[in-house]
Amino acid sequence: MSIAVVMGTRPEIIKLAPVVWALQDRHPARSVRTLLTGQHGTFAHDLCAELGIPVDEDLGIQCDHPSELLGRAVQGADAWLRRIGAEAVVVQGDTTSVLAGALAGFYRRLPVAHVEAGLRTGDLTRPFPEEGNRRLVGGIARMHFAPTELARRRLLAENVDPARIVVVGNTVVDAVRRFAGGAASGREPGTRRALVTIHRRESWGGEFEDLCLGVADLADAEPDLHVDFVMHPNPALQSRARETLGHADRIRLLEPMTYVPFVQLLASADVVLTDSGGIQEESVSLGKPLVVLREVTERPEGVSAGVAFIGGVTREGLARAAEDALALGETSDRDLYGDGRAGERIADMLAAGRMLPELAWQA
Repeated sequence: MSIAVVMGTRPEIIKLAPVVWALQDRHPARSVRTLLTGQHGTFAHDLCAELGIPVDEDLGIQCDHPSELLGRAVQGADAWLRRIGAEAVVVQGDTTSVLAGALAGFYRRLPVAHVEAGLRTGDLTRPFPEEGNRRLVGGIARMHFAPTELARRRLLAENVDPARIVVVGNTVVDAVRRFAGGAASGREPGTRRALVTIHRRESWGGEFEDLCLGVADLADAEPDLHVDFVMHPNPALQSRARETLGHADRIRLLEPMTYVPFVQLLASADVVLTDSGGIQEESVSLGKPLVVLREVTERPEGVSAGVAFIGGVTREGLARAAEDALALGETSDRDLYGDGRAGERIADMLAAGRMLPELAWQA
């Protein structure tokens, strides 16, 4: 059986790496083929090399608008799936590349396996376009690998066949725990460190500057706090971060980082502020109190457990949530999103052919 893995962005690669590793280690007789759409360009290639993931094909699609990327990626993935004789397609998450891979597999009447299935905010504009993408993938996927029980219940509410849903944990926990060991504290005695990332498309307007000002306020209010602000590869966001925070005291602006150094930086932090989805899960799995820089999160388990706080997208909201998170200190609810074996579970089910009968076409 040829298992086709379609990826486009760095989060997808990170979260599918444990599945590829497990297939290679535990089921070497199974053919695993990987496709990059090109959505994250050379960053995706560099990450695959860092994580030991072979790249069999790269569509090299570089464009700004999701509709153009989607159309070209569906065509390219379709041709590739036909060429390699794929029998199943694996996608992860909610990006435009994920939707393209799922559609290409669906049009070829192949079973589509959706890793990290069932995440929902209930608001199509937050995050945009990811919320719409994952709902569409959820409607055509044959296999739904849900990270948590809550995600399973959300799929059931959308009338997904319960026999097609398996709760496996989130594969990002596998990845982050693999590389977090040996991280240095990175701070002088008597100081604390905060790690910050801001990149969501829906925050690209005035909200981005407001959040940056909130980070500066936080550093001013906490004299012992040093801030590592890891910038996004987008040049416009980097320029705006430098304009707003370039001269702020105790705030270090860092260039985009490869995965292993980033995980080790994360492991040395005392608090994390982010609008990323994956970093929410990574932070909780390492026991870091978390501030979610979004109005709503599709990963509410951390909020319900009291280890994550919604800061929203305002300067004032960030300050309030950061105060609560700093007061909390290191947390113990580290298995909320998985136990570090999700990739093994998924690989075993894929290799065994579970949930892989031919897709019955219904007009």
